[in-house]
Amino acid sequence: MTIEIKNILIVTSKYSKLHNIYRVLIDTTEKKKVLELLLQEGNLRQSLNVLDDIDERNSKSLIDGDNYFIYLCEENKAEIENSNLLEFYSKLIINQEKFKDSDVFTFKRTLTSYDKEKEKPRFYMFEIETKTKQFIAFSLIDSKNVVRKRSFLEWSPTVNNNSSVVDISEGVPLPDSITGLYERDTNKFYVYKPFDFDKMLYLHEASKEKAKANMGQFQTGKLTIGKEGYTVKGFEKEIVREKIMTSVRSINRIAKYDGSDSQESIEVIEKVMEKLEIDDQLEFDHDGKKVITNEYNYKTFVGVIHDSIVQRLISGDINII
Repeated sequence: MTIEIKNILIVTSKYSKLHNIYRVLIDTTEKKKVLELLLQEGNLRQSLNVLDDIDERNSKSLIDGDNYFIYLCEENKAEIENSNLLEFYSKLIINQEKFKDSDVFTFKRTLTSYDKEKEKPRFYMFEIETKTKQFIAFSLIDSKNVVRKRSFLEWSPTVNNNSSVVDISEGVPLPDSITGLYERDTNKFYVYKPFDFDKMLYLHEASKEKAKANMGQFQTGKLTIGKEGYTVKGFEKEIVREKIMTSVRSINRIAKYDGSDSQESIEVIEKVMEKLEIDDQLEFDHDGKKVITNEYNYKTFVGVIHDSIVQRLISGDINII
């Protein structure tokens, strides 16, 4: 399959909102290097080859993190809105012809200068063509690897070659895989990494579905905490579930929990509860081997399942976050 990158764009965010689109001005040779990275080390070719095998978006795909697709078109607007993709659709899909030939495209009323302090590169958009189709590929940018005002040693291990200090004022890591793929002629949008895609757009939808599923697993006893495998009581109460679902941190921690993260013994967990305020303490039913959480101590529970609160309490840092 012949694949070509026609254009590379970077979408920025500001205050957790999509802000501007910038065209990356590089020549054909450099575009080929980016394509080679996506093809050899990433999932681009595989993603293009499995389009027919991907199912339409459903709750299971979000819970399990499976690939899915959704139609991004006016006829499917109700489903787009229900999926929290209306902003993505209205800003990026509807406007694709407008930014196709623009060096800079803004989602605001007027374009302002790049704000290097508050405006952050969020994801790449690659306009891709094969012999028969046109796509837009999306790749999340790892903000931890974005370079700002750093000096690097370009080291040469060869005796006769000099090393040098290189100053870099701004740098964005190149991706080795794609997060999503929009097929222009069918209006199908394929998501290959639901959790990364949610992170890309500040959605947390997949994490929410996974957190709901895990709370159900706690209710049935399939998920436990502590080395002794204590079950959890409290998630049968709607108010507890509602409290959890209003906190992004709580959603993400419960969504990622698989039972392997809570390594401390119940004895240690119970002991460190003494350092917390009464309302923040978890309760323990040792006869029934249960940990009891409620609408007041749920943050403590969320911390304990990832050992964060336990470890902070042991070290003397007792803030609950």
